[in-house]
Amino acid sequence: MVKEKNQKKKQKGITLIALVITIIVLLILAGVTISALSGSNGILSNSVEAKKQTIIADVIEQAMIDILSEQANKKGADLSDDELTSILDKYGEITGDEEELRDKILKTDNGGYDIPISDIIGNIQTGEGPTPSDTLRPGEVSTSTKKDNYSDGEKTATIPEGFKVSDKSEEEGRDLTKIDTGLVVIGPDDSEFVWVPVEINDMVMCKEHNKDAENAECNIVLTENDTKLICTVHGNSEDICGKLYATGIGEMFDSTLTTQTYTKDSGIREPDLVTNYDKDDNLNIVSNIEDEFKEMALSVAKYGGFYVSRYEMGLTSDNKPVSKNASVAANNVTTANASDSATRSWYGLYSKAKEYNTNENVSSSIKSSMIWGSQYDAMMLWMQENGIEVKNGANGTTTKPTEVAVRNTSTVTGQESNDILNNIFDIWGCHFEWTLEAYLTSTRGYRRRLLLS
Repeated sequence: MVKEKNQKKKQKGITLIALVITIIVLLILAGVTISALSGSNGILSNSVEAKKQTIIADVIEQAMIDILSEQANKKGADLSDDELTSILDKYGEITGDEEELRDKILKTDNGGYDIPISDIIGNIQTGEGPTPSDTLRPGEVSTSTKKDNYSDGEKTATIPEGFKVSDKSEEEGRDLTKIDTGLVVIGPDDSEFVWVPVEINDMVMCKEHNKDAENAECNIVLTENDTKLICTVHGNSEDICGKLYATGIGEMFDSTLTTQTYTKDSGIREPDLVTNYDKDDNLNIVSNIEDEFKEMALSVAKYGGFYVSRYEMGLTSDNKPVSKNASVAANNVTTANASDSATRSWYGLYSKAKEYNTNENVSSSIKSSMIWGSQYDAMMLWMQENGIEVKNGANGTTTKPTEVAVRNTSTVTGQESNDILNNIFDIWGCHFEWTLEAYLTSTRGYRRRLLLS
């Protein structure tokens, strides 16, 4: 009996020992599991580290894409510290008291991780960026069409190969070298043009745009190595058109019209054929008008603007198109108009304007064209932004750009020195100016200037 009790007691002890051992083993196993999930080499720790490195890698990659894109836009020019800072600010906060930007730290917005800026920008050269002394000087002929190769100390412009900024610093009190007030550039044939800076979304939209829709505003961007314009709002549409600040032809510019809707064969629009106007041989003349618009818009987006003829288009004695003051006898120029035998109405003017870049000694790095309506409106917006009052009168014949303007009532471009805005003559007077706008199914838009792109 006593023996039996001792055996049971012994078995109970063995069971208790086994239970303790089992618990210890389970704790050990649990400890192994927890250790695998935590600790300096644990799964959780490794997962956090992997996330951190992924975020850091993404920031470095995206920032470098932005930096390289900006360098491409500047045709390889070094970026200034301010330009790099503006790019890096999109990804976090720049910290550190070091003098050099590359020695500072970027604390990422996503995760708050520290990235040495030197890890992001690598061997990219930084500094103050281009200064007036680094760019073309007035009178110096451009040897290549390099973006922003001229600076007036505040803003930049692109001077085409073979052209130069006027070295005539002033003309009757007007500065010819400042971009805001009309930078005058002279071609190899002494034709004169004025640089019009443009933000592409002020001038171009896509045909999917609907002014009454919630997502009306387009976002036109330059992509694929400066070869394509797309609208990121409307399915990356490449089908672009002019953003016009008018509801009809004539003197109807209205800066409050920020949107329009493109409808083929209806209203005022561009680019488009005019079914009752573009017929027979004339249809062949304008058959590439859609491609011409895209090419023009691409150039404006790439270089940040375009050149407008300083004077209304003139013709030399051998019928070459030029942009010269026709009131100066030595220029031997006649102001072009639709009745000239050399121009033959709208189609003749359109064709003649395209010939400018084929003139002897004129650089092949540019293309010339009759002005598009969207370019004319962009010119008006630019003037307005620089303090010039641009307004409509009571009807189509009384539009007056400023209170002090004096209309050139002659048919000679450059004749009236007070009919000039931002160094461009005859905005108000001389001839009506044709554009490339289409209106309804019957005609083209008024207005005419020689454009370079």
